[in-house]
Amino acid sequence: MSETASTIIKLLSALTSPKAAVKYLSVSVSIVISWKYFSELAKSLGTPEENISIVVLLAGVGLGSIVGQIIIWLGEMVWSFVSGKLEARKNTQKEIKEKAESDLKTANDNEALLRKYTGSFEHLGWESKEKLRELTLRDITLDFSNLAFKALLENKYVKLISQISNRNYLVALNPVIVEVTKATWEQEIKANVDDYFLEMTSEKSKVLELMEFRKADDNSLIDFDISSTIFPYYSCIRREAEDENGFWLCFRSYYLDEFSNRTGKEYQEETWIDKGRILPSAESEAESA
Repeated sequence: MSETASTIIKLLSALTSPKAAVKYLSVSVSIVISWKYFSELAKSLGTPEENISIVVLLAGVGLGSIVGQIIIWLGEMVWSFVSGKLEARKNTQKEIKEKAESDLKTANDNEALLRKYTGSFEHLGWESKEKLRELTLRDITLDFSNLAFKALLENKYVKLISQISNRNYLVALNPVIVEVTKATWEQEIKANVDDYFLEMTSEKSKVLELMEFRKADDNSLIDFDISSTIFPYYSCIRREAEDENGFWLCFRSYYLDEFSNRTGKEYQEETWIDKGRILPSAESEAESA
């Protein structure tokens, strides 16, 4: 085997990486250039003829190695920059895709919750409805020993904020159902007030007169059966905290404004009815009925 072929085989066996190939190429080019330019320079500097080839070869190898290393560094810098950009773009696309999938899942979950809520709202107890409506105005405390309230949490209608005591928790209304709760409440208020005026009686008219705002206490006598006209629950106006002395007449929450809008009169949220004001004839009529 010739010496040239042996040298080529040795060089090929040393090519273990692209970096080595780059160095070999740069050294080769540098040696070619060195033979053309450095040999004359070496002669002009007085280098002996027999040493010129060694000097030129060393200069070419040295210069080629330096240039090769610079090329490798530049290549690594460019690759690092490009790969970083590609990786960032890939991660951005991944994040966008994951966010889109998450948003779609959230939207589907919210839609399913809204359907469940609107379908079950009318079947909730009046106490649960009142709490849900109050939650459209503010965060409130619920006692979860009450199974009806606990069901609101289990159905994801409310969200926990913090524990107040062993049974009481501060809760907020799930934002998904806030608007439909407000809309349902407003519709119900209007419908109930419509019914109140649709079936208007003289007794109902007198109840509204009792609820009118007054600067002084009203001690006028009551000549109708107020107890059978106003019930403790469900009515637009309720009878509450009744004892042997009397009871309170109260507008249900946020009904006062609707009545004021309908009649143009100013009302008060509640008024105390002393049983001494009720005429015996009104009580007799109630007992006989």
